[in-house]
Amino acid sequence: MTFNQPVTVAQSTPDVKIYVGEMGSSETLSPLDSWYATMNGETTLHVWGSDYDGYVDYFTSDASKTYYVVIPAGVVTCEGGSNDEIVIVLNPDATPIETLSSDDNATIEAIYNINGQQVREMQQGINIVRYSNGTVKKVMK
Repeated sequence: MTFNQPVTVAQSTPDVKIYVGEMGSSETLSPLDSWYATMNGETTLHVWGSDYDGYVDYFTSDASKTYYVVIPAGVVTCEGGSNDEIVIVLNPDATPIETLSSDDNATIEAIYNINGQQVREMQQGINIVRYSNGTVKKVMK
């Protein structure tokens, strides 16, 4: 996940959750050992699960299910404070934003980064997009 300003890790072993099917579901995915938060440069956060040997733990997804990755508040800090809870929805049946069509031909009115700052174009990571028809969508680039 890339932020638009330098951040530092405040919680190196955050309590990340991956819910299967529904947000808050009792069915979750967990790494064999622990979750870790590490930085790649000053603006890119990696959150990953570890196996017992310290290597990356992988998960196999079911194409018919939706997954909710919940990164808790306070994992990273920056000059303006810390992150709010971040929820990333992974839906294998989702239609990419480029192929969406609308009867009212909604156009993009504004794009914001995860910190709520308006940006000129979509950034790597999560973007919040406001359309001319009043809808707002979170778009992962």
